[in-house]
Amino acid sequence: VVPEQREPHRATQQIAPGKIELVDPNAAPKPAPAAKTSLDICVEVGPLAFEDAERLATRIVAIGGSVQIFPPADAVSYMVHLPPLPTRAEADRLAAQLRTRGIADLQVLNEPASFRNAISLGLFRSQEAADTFVAQLAARGIDNTRVIKRVSALTRATMEVRGIAADANARFEELLKEAGTAKSGRACSNAR
Repeated sequence: VVPEQREPHRATQQIAPGKIELVDPNAAPKPAPAAKTSLDICVEVGPLAFEDAERLATRIVAIGGSVQIFPPADAVSYMVHLPPLPTRAEADRLAAQLRTRGIADLQVLNEPASFRNAISLGLFRSQEAADTFVAQLAARGIDNTRVIKRVSALTRATMEVRGIAADANARFEELLKEAGTAKSGRACSNAR
């Protein structure tokens, strides 16, 4: 989920929105911008909480930097599951039957309420992998499986910061300290 889809009003409140970019971790890499001066450096920052990354990015832009925020690549997963059963006892019975049929990696769910007594059969990084697993289950006679897309809260992110002038570097370091993070020690990747 891209933040502007969750909270569209936030896009109108940004300071210098052209200098902050949320990058899809699965998108094709962009070429690195040409250096403007010898002071134009790029450093990787984080990881830090996604919301903190957004706040820090706004403050970095205010001192003349530009920022790209990279959410974690595993923010989206696909869960294969059997729909909720009326009682926990029924779900436990079905789980035991599935185990006797060789399906050992499963879990009877309690939360959220809409999935109480559902049986999770696996999490996958792609829709294709989940669909392949569903086909394998169907071939073993396990029907009524469903796949749902799960989008986790973007909890951790890294940032690439460019364009901090030498006279703003001390303030940049202060901002990192206030945010409880630091430079990662790695240079920016041109492969993103």
